[in-house]
Amino acid sequence: KLVEIGNFLAPYLVQDRQDSLEIEVKLGTIEFYNQGSLPKICCERIMPLSEKKLYRFNSYIPEEEWRKMEAALMARVALSSEEEIFDEFHGSIRVSYNKDREIIRCIIKDEKKSMDVWQGGQDYRVTACFETSVDSSNLGKQTESRAKKRRTYKFEGLAFDLTEVKHVDQIGREETKYEIEVEIDDKRYFQTHCLNYINNITDVQKMYPYLSAMKHYVYNAKALWLVHDNRPRNLMIFAQTKIGEVKALVG
Repeated sequence: KLVEIGNFLAPYLVQDRQDSLEIEVKLGTIEFYNQGSLPKICCERIMPLSEKKLYRFNSYIPEEEWRKMEAALMARVALSSEEEIFDEFHGSIRVSYNKDREIIRCIIKDEKKSMDVWQGGQDYRVTACFETSVDSSNLGKQTESRAKKRRTYKFEGLAFDLTEVKHVDQIGREETKYEIEVEIDDKRYFQTHCLNYINNITDVQKMYPYLSAMKHYVYNAKALWLVHDNRPRNLMIFAQTKIGEVKALVG
């Protein structure tokens, strides 16, 4: 799985646009339209592009589970920031305002691609894209809006974003949903341990430093699921063990 994730992200990491690069893991559920489409295996599986039409990725977490995850993080990691954001969508353009209704960013996401990983209901999506700033003075018709309350917990170069999202559709209906995302906060971590190794890769061995860094990333996301699932694992011990493996491989 790590080799496949590495191959997926490599084209983004070698480009010069690192300041605008966004890589995130979003927790959620792969929902199959037909139960007969469920994978016949019990282990982790990357969903092939040929099966995209068989399911949808639901990025929202039930409120009760979301709050359990937040409690698990709060017990182990200090809160780094808290903010309220209001987003307006004008086609593919997203305009974000702070609580004083001042524009804080106006962006479009370029070259956005995602990879879905099935784990029998405790699934996740790896997404990469470039966020490009655009002019906010000539926007088209607003198509959607949402208000977000986001709390961020930072740990080992990662940012765990727990977000309450209030959506308002075109006819004024409101709905509050809950999301958990894990983003690369310190891109220098990846650049230091990855970028020197993914140019002209000819064999898997040369990818070990890159893949081990990705292992650090994905295992932190999976650790949250273990806490949520009430299995006898401590989030920090679990994550630190995996980070120890990364450091041993990277040197």
